[in-house]
Amino acid sequence: MKHMVATWLKEVSQFKNPFADYLLMHFYRWLRSPTSFLYDPALRRTLHNYTKKLFVQLVSELQRMGSTIIHADFSKIILCTQKKVTSDAQGYTQFIIQSILNKELFHSIHFEVRRCWEFLVWLDASNFAGIRKNKRLEETDENMTPPEESEVVQSQSGSEEVELVMNWNMIEYVPIEMCQLTFTKTISTYYGTLYENLLTSKPEDVVKTVKDLISGEMSQKLFHYIQAIHKKHPEKELTLEEYPHLDFDHKSKKMTINPALELSKAICKVLSLDPRIEEEVSNLHKNLLRLIDVGAFSDKAEWKDPCVSFTLPEVLCENCNHVRNIDLCKDSYQHIEDNKQMWKCPNCHLSYDNDQIEFNLIDSLNRQSVGYIIQDVQCLTCNEVKQDNIAERCSCSGYFKTMLSRDNFIRTLKILRLISTRCQMPLLGESLDFMLTNIE
Repeated sequence: MKHMVATWLKEVSQFKNPFADYLLMHFYRWLRSPTSFLYDPALRRTLHNYTKKLFVQLVSELQRMGSTIIHADFSKIILCTQKKVTSDAQGYTQFIIQSILNKELFHSIHFEVRRCWEFLVWLDASNFAGIRKNKRLEETDENMTPPEESEVVQSQSGSEEVELVMNWNMIEYVPIEMCQLTFTKTISTYYGTLYENLLTSKPEDVVKTVKDLISGEMSQKLFHYIQAIHKKHPEKELTLEEYPHLDFDHKSKKMTINPALELSKAICKVLSLDPRIEEEVSNLHKNLLRLIDVGAFSDKAEWKDPCVSFTLPEVLCENCNHVRNIDLCKDSYQHIEDNKQMWKCPNCHLSYDNDQIEFNLIDSLNRQSVGYIIQDVQCLTCNEVKQDNIAERCSCSGYFKTMLSRDNFIRTLKILRLISTRCQMPLLGESLDFMLTNIE
């Protein structure tokens, strides 16, 4: 097979053979599809392992050349270049790409610089904010949310217009408009002030300015907003029907939240992404908690992602052959079509086939259920795996436990049930109803 692919590549590079080009383009689709002739799971797993090894070597090479990896997967890499000027960062990126392509190991990798940010604050793929030049606003890519789904704040710096793009999934599940407006205003004001000071002041002066901002003006405004929200909305009840992607309790279909508490936790979590202002943010968080009668060391005071997550690996676009992992609960390229949730390809902007996604989820469900049923059990005391089917206890007299948690398996089933309901996947829903009825 290696010789066959090398022959196709030679035909394309030397003789411009269009049929060899088509075969190369669709090779991975054929290799990964269980319906293709001569499909072999071991062959697909071997190729995936080789791809993973190449990816790890690529990341190591980037780190060796002085880059900081912010986020990386098989389809995109976000780098911090440590450069202060965008033009210097672009030049440095081109130098890195050329240096990597000069190595024979990485000849087959295609690189393309899609976006250059003045600065970027990153929590995860669904929670980030940054400032970029407005000249490439018309472009979208898989790394970031499309502009129409982002909070955009325009500002003017010199002769070039820039924009502050914010995409914070964490605040979308606080169903109070005043909370969302307060969050957006506070975070945009902070990053706007930070960016303006970065252009005109020394780094140490910038740190002092933002510390003073958090300890002074921002704190006073937040005290006022949090008290007003807590007085007007002391609590809010959320239901499973309205917010299917929230992380509800095991057997509960309702959740009661404190909007002021969730807002304060979200703001402090975003501000704490900068380690230079950790002390000021900690003091602000304690004071906000004191206003709403929540202890600083309480479990309620700790931020956690309110949205559940289920990532479907290697989803292939049938139009452009683009492959990516999709978080079915938090993906930025999801939309509602005919009262059904669907996902778009970030490369060609066409919708994925929901039927194919449903079949992939059913396959994943079957694999997980088989793995849960035939799993080994191990000793609670010595962690030895049980060798026979007769003994009730281990040789050390310890009890046995399953290696895969029952609660985690049920939680996965419920997440898939929510996805099947929201996306109108009847076959997946029928399988899940049967499993949940028999396991609970």
